[in-house]
Amino acid sequence: MAFNITQDEIQETMAELEAMTDEERNDLFQKESEKVSEGHLVEYVEQCVKESKDDTRARRDLDKVLWDAHETKMQEMDQKDAWQSKIVLNEPFAAVYQAKTIVRKSVSDRPDYFHVTARNTQDQLAVMKAKFWQDSLRYWGKEAGLQTLFPDMAEMAFAIGISLGAKAVWVTDSFGRDHLRFVRILPWNLHRDPDALPRDAQSGLYLVHEEWMDYHKLLEAEAQGVYQNVREAGMDNASEYSITKEEEHRRKGNLHSRHNFRKAVLVREFYGDVLDHNGELVLSKVRMVIANRTVILPPTPSPFPTLRWPIHQFSVLPSLTNFHGYSIIEGVLKMWKLRNNVLSITTDNLNFILNSAYEVDINKLIDAADTEIYPGALKYRKASASPGPAYIPIRKSGDLKDLQVIWGLTGNQFQNGSFVTELVQGQVGGRKNITKGEVEIKTQQALGVFDSIGKDVEFGEIDQLKQMQEIIALMWDPTDHPSYRKIAQDHSEFLAMLERMSPDERIEALALDADIKIRGVSVLLERANLLERYRDAMEVTENPRFAMYVKNEELVRRYFDALNIPDVLYSEEEIEQAEQQAQLGTQGQPGLEPGRQNPTLSSVPPTPMPQPEPQPNLQGAA
Repeated sequence: MAFNITQDEIQETMAELEAMTDEERNDLFQKESEKVSEGHLVEYVEQCVKESKDDTRARRDLDKVLWDAHETKMQEMDQKDAWQSKIVLNEPFAAVYQAKTIVRKSVSDRPDYFHVTARNTQDQLAVMKAKFWQDSLRYWGKEAGLQTLFPDMAEMAFAIGISLGAKAVWVTDSFGRDHLRFVRILPWNLHRDPDALPRDAQSGLYLVHEEWMDYHKLLEAEAQGVYQNVREAGMDNASEYSITKEEEHRRKGNLHSRHNFRKAVLVREFYGDVLDHNGELVLSKVRMVIANRTVILPPTPSPFPTLRWPIHQFSVLPSLTNFHGYSIIEGVLKMWKLRNNVLSITTDNLNFILNSAYEVDINKLIDAADTEIYPGALKYRKASASPGPAYIPIRKSGDLKDLQVIWGLTGNQFQNGSFVTELVQGQVGGRKNITKGEVEIKTQQALGVFDSIGKDVEFGEIDQLKQMQEIIALMWDPTDHPSYRKIAQDHSEFLAMLERMSPDERIEALALDADIKIRGVSVLLERANLLERYRDAMEVTENPRFAMYVKNEELVRRYFDALNIPDVLYSEEEIEQAEQQAQLGTQGQPGLEPGRQNPTLSSVPPTPMPQPEPQPNLQGAA
């Protein structure tokens, strides 16, 4: 007995909770949450936002500068006079977009860039579940536009160090069809616990999503039963710690300009734990929404088994101490500003050389106010003026050789610092006497760093797929449209088992006990080196001594992955289908081109067994 409660009473209470429906559990939770006042919830959320902004102020200020650099803006240029050059190079944008292009080519342009494999291949149920999730994740990922979303997330991560936020939502359209959608959230609209752990998007005490929303949209959501007390929220003011409408629009490259009929309300969506003034936990894993200083959605428990919030972010250059990582242009930001200033100053000097400045002796002119010089101008000189011209040019010298030295030095430093060198871009470089060996060494050095970045990109995508899996397992059921059988029709035995289960049993059964593997970024970055290694491996496998130990199918797939033409190969599903038809004695396979041989393993020549080498006859020597 503990705290005057017997073990039997504890088990009885747990049994009552398990017997409750979702609505009954929510009602019970609502009664507990009502014990926490609305004023405390509003104050708590504001303090969370204040803590996050104050603690990460330096990082957020740097993010502004990095984003401006990505947008080819340099704020210091606004302080120059009208006659001065304001040249801003797009080198940060070019470096970021080059990196994004690598991610798009290697990951998102391939429909089968990830595979779900069971950890225990001897467990037939685990194997069926892994195949079910592979088909389901590919369908829902394509349907939700993941192939375009993830490169955009990576672009933001390359630019400022942290990706766009991707919030997963489950919606049903007017035709009754269910959809998985990702809402893109700009990083400065997310306020995360500063103690969040590196590489762990689900760590921390809280996460607050802050946006300015149209008042009429909130009223529409209230009419649909999503929110409450919206009209009270519209009459209140936003917190001093909120992002202003002007700042939000400036980050998007716009000027804040709204007509008088359009009203906006500051909305904060809170995820996480709620503490009282003594620091004790009063509500765990909840979601609530506050508009201005009014609670329009009371705290509700998170329905996800492990996720604290359905929002994902990642970094391509993770920090060892903070969740926010580094930008690829962060270390060369000052070098980029130097190049802009050097080019602008040199241009100003050339303007002086080409368009000379003049000293004017107005005492020699009939019209002392007529000092402007232009082609064909006539200047009337006094007859009594002293000898010498009235206009004397001011000579300035300029040598572009100095600029060339500085330009070449800073250009190399910018490329090396951003990791996107000419060799990564597929260019040999400016040197004409560079040797083939030097090119190979420098290429491997450049790709080695980017290969490590590629691994972190893949980790971010794997975490997002795992998040998708948990959300789909919770929200998708056999009665939805599309149904299980529409998407994963090849897994009838596993689907029949799921359809007989209760919702809680089905969620538990669908829990992912498999590994998600991505072959994309690292393969593309090392393509030239990999092709050579794969060719060497193929030559080695021609030797009977090694042939029996090599997975020929896997070697062929990796070779064509490196060539970036994996679509010419038969998929694993097509090969399995062909094998089944071959076992049944079926000739031909639907979907194959006429005259093509079925891609069965029986059509692959058997691997020759190694023959024992002849031993020398030692009897004669004896």
